[in-house]
Amino acid sequence: MTQADPSALPPGVSRGNAAVDGAPFNGWFVGDFTRWLAERGTSPSALASVGLRDTPVLEVKWGIHPAGQPRPAGWATRTPAVGVSVLVAGEFVVVFREDARAPEREVRLCEQGDYVVWGPAVEHRWYAVRDSIILTVRWATAHGASIATSDAPPESE
Repeated sequence: MTQADPSALPPGVSRGNAAVDGAPFNGWFVGDFTRWLAERGTSPSALASVGLRDTPVLEVKWGIHPAGQPRPAGWATRTPAVGVSVLVAGEFVVVFREDARAPEREVRLCEQGDYVVWGPAVEHRWYAVRDSIILTVRWATAHGASIATSDAPPESE
């Protein structure tokens, strides 16, 4: 009887490192790579290395932010997605508003596991108070809807 390689993964299982795999996509390591790569003009053959991480129904980002860093592009506009950010380490503030004329409201994430969830009608920006690691997930609000966002990762966020 042949012994299986214990380090080999069975079909349908994938592993990696969120920081490494997300680096070319501003931290997004799970998401619609088919669309993102097409928007970059990248060959579809690049999808082979993405595997199970390519999905149009969910996006996952691993964000590593040094103290004082603001969201580089300022306000993220409304998207057709719900988002949740979870503090892994550090201290992080997410600022929300309904539109440019509405008052700003801050949510401070201070303890590991603190999170904030926001819907599609809300604009947001953020900044790191201390060196921070944030896990962000986005998903469509309706079955079959696209997550396609204006701040998707093909270029810089």
